[in-house]
Amino acid sequence: MKEDSELYFSEDDNLPEIVKRYEAMVKTNRIAYFDVCDYEKMVDHYILQNRSEDAINVLRIARKQHPNSSELTIKKAEIELFSGRYNDALVDLTSVEAFERNNPDFYLVKGKTLMATGKTDEALAMFDQVLLKSTDQKLDMLFEVVAILEEYDEFEIACKYLKMGIELDPSNTQTYGELGFIQEKLNRTEEAIEAYEKMLDGDPFLPFGWSNLGTLYAKLGKNDKAIEAFDYAIALEPDAPLSYFSKANALANIGRFEEALTVFFEYADMEEDTAMAMCCIGECYEKLGDYENARIYYQKSLDSNPENPDALYGLAVVELEFDRVDESYELATKAIELDPNIPEYWFGLGKLNMRLNRLDEAKAAFETAIALDPLDFESWLLLSEIVGDESLEQGVEIIKNGLKVNDDTAALHQRLAAYYYLMGNVQESLVEFEKGLTLDSESAEEFFEFCADAVNDPLYIEILAKFLPTKE
Repeated sequence: MKEDSELYFSEDDNLPEIVKRYEAMVKTNRIAYFDVCDYEKMVDHYILQNRSEDAINVLRIARKQHPNSSELTIKKAEIELFSGRYNDALVDLTSVEAFERNNPDFYLVKGKTLMATGKTDEALAMFDQVLLKSTDQKLDMLFEVVAILEEYDEFEIACKYLKMGIELDPSNTQTYGELGFIQEKLNRTEEAIEAYEKMLDGDPFLPFGWSNLGTLYAKLGKNDKAIEAFDYAIALEPDAPLSYFSKANALANIGRFEEALTVFFEYADMEEDTAMAMCCIGECYEKLGDYENARIYYQKSLDSNPENPDALYGLAVVELEFDRVDESYELATKAIELDPNIPEYWFGLGKLNMRLNRLDEAKAAFETAIALDPLDFESWLLLSEIVGDESLEQGVEIIKNGLKVNDDTAALHQRLAAYYYLMGNVQESLVEFEKGLTLDSESAEEFFEFCADAVNDPLYIEILAKFLPTKE
């Protein structure tokens, strides 16, 4: 993981003293002796601190003291690589290749340089040599290879190397943690969870591991497991606000809004920027039907950040509950201006336009919502209502298009059944009616809402009876 680079790079305990001696030498313009290994450490130290000029100066002095050192030539190539002088780096590496055929550092630097020039296959051959030539530090070198591959978004290849690392040392928790990170990047959520769980089996006291695990469980909709994981993360690192925020979201996702409120308030107490927290608190109150408090906290969010589209849209929903349609419309429109790619906003705007009897605008809004999210079946339904009022045939076509991507949605089948019934196509209506009940045995109401006179139709009653619960 790039953010956990300390997994790969560590500075020797005696390095501060070496650097102190070197910097004193430079300051006093006196000569002091350092061996090649010390110079290499100092070059690495300055590179890690992004102090390329200091690294170059160290190397210049080092090469004067050790003019025949091929190790320092490799370091020179590394600085050239760091500075973007790839051809110079390759020339220097070629000059010492005959002497460094058994040095994994040589192959590592050459591999990274080849990656920088887009020669991935040649670079991978070098990385294979890194592992082949490494002896007592094979896993550390593997981590360095993985870090390079991550830098160039070669996650699939990095994954293969990490699996090799597990074969080398099945008990190394860092390998599992890195593999989890890579699997996340590859969008393999189940595999990422498995890797993090193995990491935590080896070391259960890693808060970032529990937090990552919770995030992945939440992604899969396993919010109860997510909450448990976030609880462990909070217990291990009680001052980390992200775990509180993630836990509160997971609670809200399963309708535990009062508990979510408590955790969101804890999160808000930990953060200076509370715009997001206030917005989430407002949404919890909205879901609880406490529209007065929802309005208060959405407004607090907007006081902190007037251009928060989520808060604007949330406030639009609340204002509509108070029958302030014009105010709601203005807020929803502003939310869309700030972020036009949220289908929920367009769906809400469509409903507002229907309320205001602006049917052309409503139709356009629902069409945009569908373009952004074809799985938004409610937009398909409302769009079909607008069009179906003028032409049932066109309403049917819209529902059919919706079913192409939402064939498992009972409400769409029931709406199609209703349109067929109203058109007199009873047999086709019965087929769709039964499909809808097969998907959701309680979906008949969706049909009878449009076709009330079919309630006593024996053909529909016969089909409905097959889906009614039987008494023991």
